[in-house]
Amino acid sequence: MTTQMSPDKRQRIRHAVRFFYDVQKLRIQSGNRAGGQDEDSAIALDEDDVAFMATQSEGLEQLEADALKEVTRLIKNVPIYKNWLKNQSGCGPTMAGVILSEIDIHHCEPMSQLWSYCGLGVGEDGRTQRRQQGKKAGF
Repeated sequence: MTTQMSPDKRQRIRHAVRFFYDVQKLRIQSGNRAGGQDEDSAIALDEDDVAFMATQSEGLEQLEADALKEVTRLIKNVPIYKNWLKNQSGCGPTMAGVILSEIDIHHCEPMSQLWSYCGLGVGEDGRTQRRQQGKKAGF
């Protein structure tokens, strides 16, 4: 018995995961800018500016937390997540969402195709496959 995830469910998880990473990137960029680590922030911030940035930062943190909750909600009842992925060390909801939405194991007949797709394939010489200039990547 195979339980494939519907394309609609896969797409919904993909959108939620990508949204989470977009918000996370924005939060980090905003924090760097507020902290004076951005090259465009040559001026000093006054108390009102700092208060505004702190308020907006809190809002972005909450948005990021909400996005993570949505990813978790979407994947919590997927059998492979529920029965295996969530118990793997280092595989939280966002990474599980990436795996579930970006990799379709049903398109990989031998396991080596999946390894190659993920960039972990082994070449004929027994070493990890690498891109070579002028040659099409097989992974």
